[in-house]
Formats: sequence, C-alpha cells, structure tokens
Amino acid sequence: KFCPTTLWAPSSGSSWALAVFVLLLLLAVVTGTVYGGMRGETATAYVPLALTLGFMVAGLTEWNYHLGNMMTTAMLFSWVPLCFKKR
Repeated sequence: KFCPTTLWAPSSGSSWALAVFVLLLLLAVVTGTVYGGMRGETATAYVPLALTLGFMVAGLTEWNYHLGNMMTTAMLFSWVPLCFKKR
C-alpha cells in the first residue's frame, strides 16, 4: 500500500525521486528569475517564477504533487517558456 509520507523516508528507496524533484524546483526558481530579468519589460515575465513559488508554498500545506491539482497544471504550463531561448 502506497503512503505519500514514504517519499520522505530515507530508507524507502525513492529518496532519489525526492532529490530530483527538489532540484527541478530549485532550477525552475533560478531559471524563472533569469527569465524575468531578461524579459522584465513585460508584466508577465515573472509569471513562471510566481507560479513555481506558489506551488512550493502550497506544497507546505497540501499534497499537490499530482496532475489533478490546478496549481500543478498551471506551474507545468508556465515552465514552457523557460525551455526555449530568445531569438
């Protein structure tokens, strides 16, 4: 039987998944900050950073690590511009 709290246990065997997830969130924060700084002339430049930080804060109080949560879906869609270079 799966229990979400087993992801935090070091002996559960899935601690590497947690480490990858935390690194992905930290990378999104850094990339979102750089993206917002480069394209700061528009008001929407910091939306990916804001949604990533909102996801991290919401994760403190609820289990939002699945696609049924609207915050997760919005965050993943906001990461799309972070994946492309400006031409």
